[in-house]
Amino acid sequence: MRRIHVVGRARCVSLWIRVRWVPIYKSLSIIGIVVFVEMTSKVDHKLPDGISVLDNQGGGHMFNAKKGMVGIMMHNDGSLLKPVCPDATEPLEDDEIRFYERISNADDPIDKELATLTPKYFGTQKVKVADRDVLCMKMENFTYGFRHACVLDLKMGRVTSIPTAPEEKRKHEASKYLGTRATVGFSVPGMTVYDITNASAIQHGKPFGKALDGQSVLDAFRTFLNAPCGSGVRPICDSLLAQLGRIDSWFSRQRRYKFFASSILLTYDAAALLADAGRSEEQVLAAARPIARMIDFAHAWPADGEPDANYQEGLRNVIRLVTEVRDALPTA
Repeated sequence: MRRIHVVGRARCVSLWIRVRWVPIYKSLSIIGIVVFVEMTSKVDHKLPDGISVLDNQGGGHMFNAKKGMVGIMMHNDGSLLKPVCPDATEPLEDDEIRFYERISNADDPIDKELATLTPKYFGTQKVKVADRDVLCMKMENFTYGFRHACVLDLKMGRVTSIPTAPEEKRKHEASKYLGTRATVGFSVPGMTVYDITNASAIQHGKPFGKALDGQSVLDAFRTFLNAPCGSGVRPICDSLLAQLGRIDSWFSRQRRYKFFASSILLTYDAAALLADAGRSEEQVLAAARPIARMIDFAHAWPADGEPDANYQEGLRNVIRLVTEVRDALPTA
């Protein structure tokens, strides 16, 4: 049996639950419902041999039997299998696959650099899920081999709808995550963190992100980065900031794309913080393997020579928040 704390809905699992009220972070004003889930990691969908459900997904569509949704899966070679648009039966029918195919095979320097800021793309694969074939992108899995994966999905931009979206769709999207979109230019659809202090994995869903505002989002970053662990967290922050800085540099120069409903993914292995005493920064980084990458490109739009200010506002606030967490850490 595995014990997981899930904030939000527990989807498609065999479980029994207890519910209690607990503070999410000691200085955070939000109180969340934490569901203690003891489960065998079973889902309602039957998956082929060698393929399993990704158990540390930070955000995005997850397995949902009632809605017929298929979540992200993991291949036994360690790669991810991300389902694409349900209407796509062939690779080039899907916008995100076409995007990855373009940047993965590009000679243009802007696209070649962009490919280094995204997960590696290994092509496509069809997976039999229940009674249907699901077309998936095969992607790099940054958390493969992690003992205690921490994953933060940050959806960039105040505006997440493409310019040609129907008015009703634009209004619906604009009504979500107002506490952070209007203040820091991004939202938090999901966060998985291994809390070192309490020795437990916590999965925060959409209700958590919707309750955040421009002040409490800093405490969410402290929680994600395990700030109470002190100076050992500093090299992880520094590595994430260096990677985020490269993404920001690319945005400052490119005028080709505007991204809508696209995300920044932050990951690291919290197991590196369990025994950091006496370790060098290089040893902590080798164990933590912190990663910051751009993900989700179903809505890449021509920029027509303009900067993507909508995305970059959120990105620069992410950099500011990680910097604030790092600067408040004690020195070694």
